[in-house]
Amino acid sequence: MLVSLKGALVSLAALDLKATINDQVSSDDKLVIDLTQVTDVDTTGLNTLYQTRMRCDHKNVDMLLKLTSIHPLKELIKLTRSEGHFDIEWA
Repeated sequence: MLVSLKGALVSLAALDLKATINDQVSSDDKLVIDLTQVTDVDTTGLNTLYQTRMRCDHKNVDMLLKLTSIHPLKELIKLTRSEGHFDIEWA
């Protein structure tokens, strides 16, 4: 399943995303979240990605984040020392 996001992944938008994705992820699937057009990410957005990752692990689903090399999430992942928690494809 491919999910492409645009704009900001902050506050309520992040919570809405969590509810939507978690309901659609099915067992033994692969989830690719394309964040290349996301312009801003806050800790709520990062938490949403963490929770989605845990849900995927529970359902035996591979999850991949697609980011650009100058993506706002890159710095947030570095600051929170979360580098090893996500599989990332650099676009």
